[in-house]
Amino acid sequence: MAEIEFNIDSEIAAIVAEIRGQSDRGAAILAASIISTYLERAILTKLIPTSNRRREKLFRGFGPLSTLSARIEIAYSLGLYDEEYYNRLNAIKDIRNEFAHSIEPTTFQSEVIKKLCVKLDFVCEPPIFGERTIFLESVAEFLCILTERPVPGFS
Repeated sequence: MAEIEFNIDSEIAAIVAEIRGQSDRGAAILAASIISTYLERAILTKLIPTSNRRREKLFRGFGPLSTLSARIEIAYSLGLYDEEYYNRLNAIKDIRNEFAHSIEPTTFQSEVIKKLCVKLDFVCEPPIFGERTIFLESVAEFLCILTERPVPGFS
């Protein structure tokens, strides 16, 4: 399958390179963790200034925004992205959960992962990109949206 060449700034390019260097399971888990961190940063821009202690209570341990799922919900409710990206983020979360909680060998070629990747809504005719590349493209695109950078083009 073809690889996408990302035209993005150095910070996000470095993140994508780090994710690319992982196994399929590692890539999915690392990508979701990075998205979670970027969601936290984006949410904080919409909240009143707060102390580190209060931020820890919100985003760590059993705080109300400590999970990726909770961050996806509140960020959408704050208008940080539209319903299309809300659905795609939930697909990334579900892919991450499948990799993280499966005791079976799992790759982007596993049927359950392939079905979840369809939800990333990456349309290319003919379909020349594999599920892993589609996943990485979706992650990079979303990081650009959260950081208000231009969405990546590819060649």
